[in-house]
Amino acid sequence: KGSSSAASDGYKVQLYARENCVGVLYIFGKDERDKFEALRSQYSDEVQSIYDAAMTYHDGKWMMVEIDDSSLLDEVMKLLTIKRKPNRKQS
Repeated sequence: KGSSSAASDGYKVQLYARENCVGVLYIFGKDERDKFEALRSQYSDEVQSIYDAAMTYHDGKWMMVEIDDSSLLDEVMKLLTIKRKPNRKQS
């Protein structure tokens, strides 16, 4: 079956739903790649391999993480923190 996607408020993260699987596509710009590299050792070998195999294009590194069980869920959420804009406190 085809996939569907939903962009997340311009953060360049997309969610793809498939039968028995969900994929999360991250598009990391240069600053975000630097953040990942600084935190690299905190990620599993599997996530590091996915990152290393991801193609880099003019608009960033496209990293697809497919989730078919809960083993990578925590890391998928942690990767979102790289993409999240910092909260700004109002003065």
